[in-house]
Amino acid sequence: MIEYGSEQYLTASEVAKRFKISRGTCYSNILKHMQKCYLPGRKHALYRLSEVEQVSQVRIVEKSPELVAVDCSVSAERVLAAKQLHALPSPLTIVS
Repeated sequence: MIEYGSEQYLTASEVAKRFKISRGTCYSNILKHMQKCYLPGRKHALYRLSEVEQVSQVRIVEKSPELVAVDCSVSAERVLAAKQLHALPSPLTIVS
């Protein structure tokens, strides 16, 4: 961690360690969404600790699947007609 002025900065390796992922994964999934900072005398980009902490607070929420009701009822007239034709009615036939 590097302190410059009143801000604290992390290297890409330190960000990756904080998220417990590889540096390559960190570059492709996290750091590309963050602003790079170049401090005087430093060749590589640094990332603000406050911004890294904000990103670490993001949680992925999976939406639970919703149950869908399908009306599989078949009218008596259609069953009789199907029996006469020796065919079974489709269970997904929509009766209006």
